[in-house]
Amino acid sequence: MQLVILCGGLGTRLGKLAQDKPKILMDIDGTSFLRILIKEYRNAGFDNFVLLAGHLANKLKKDKIAGVKIITEKERLGTGGAVINALNELEPHFYVCNGDTFIECEDIERYVQSSQRINSSLMLGKNHAGLFSFNKKDMRKFEVKNLNLEKDIIRHLLSFNYIIRKGKYYDIGTPTRLNRFRKYYGEQK
Repeated sequence: MQLVILCGGLGTRLGKLAQDKPKILMDIDGTSFLRILIKEYRNAGFDNFVLLAGHLANKLKKDKIAGVKIITEKERLGTGGAVINALNELEPHFYVCNGDTFIECEDIERYVQSSQRINSSLMLGKNHAGLFSFNKKDMRKFEVKNLNLEKDIIRHLLSFNYIIRKGKYYDIGTPTRLNRFRKYYGEQK
């Protein structure tokens, strides 16, 4: 199964911490957030990873991980535009996750199994958890331009499902949230 990881953001809310590296490469207890995400998603059954990069993409290319392909956008396309730009490299059904979000969901494998042929979002309570499922053929109607995945694409798909599970997610987009995840991850070891 293929997982597309969105990691082209500027990291502006992280300030100086993300000045020289993308937030997905933030250090978490001696390893990058990217490596933690890939390990977790491999445990959930994913084996093909595509990073959609933009800002500081050259730093991602230095962190070589087996089974990971990097697609760099030439201009800022937003979360949705980056996915549309990469369609020719994607499988007929693929998943997308936010590169700054870690999901703690005991039955994530069940979500993956139940969403393998449908457009959907994993919901933890009333919130998108940052993991989405898409059929490539349904995405072909969108043009490559600056698009937001949730506002410009999901809202305009004819069929989209919301699958609710129990759990939490951690966003590392601000210094406070990054430190909260570091604490959580350290406690899990």
